[in-house]
Amino acid sequence: MRKILLAFPSPIAAESLSLVLGTLGAQIIVAASARAMVEELMADSYSLLLTGYLAPFMCGDDLVDRLSRRSAPRPTIFVISHLRCEHSLLSLYESGVDQFLSFPLSPPRLLRKVAEELSSRP
Repeated sequence: MRKILLAFPSPIAAESLSLVLGTLGAQIIVAASARAMVEELMADSYSLLLTGYLAPFMCGDDLVDRLSRRSAPRPTIFVISHLRCEHSLLSLYESGVDQFLSFPLSPPRLLRKVAEELSSRP
């Protein structure tokens, strides 16, 4: 079964996304903080991470590099934010983030992107 990790500063955003993504049949885990997100990622294998936390990718934490060095496959990383600064967006992609989505989200578009990503993974 595919596993998706959700991690957002807003519990309401995480719960809303959990409800939307629940139709895909994947197991959805919600991390309550950025620290909990990192701990979950290092302890278990996920197909996809959807997060609103930017610091683990922009503050020299090298989270993506650490995930790549594990024996488990690295999850695809989608960052969802209000961020609009081009320099910051480039920093996210350079750090290894796979997709950036901005608010407001279109649930059908999000479902399509997530379903495509999950179906493309072995």
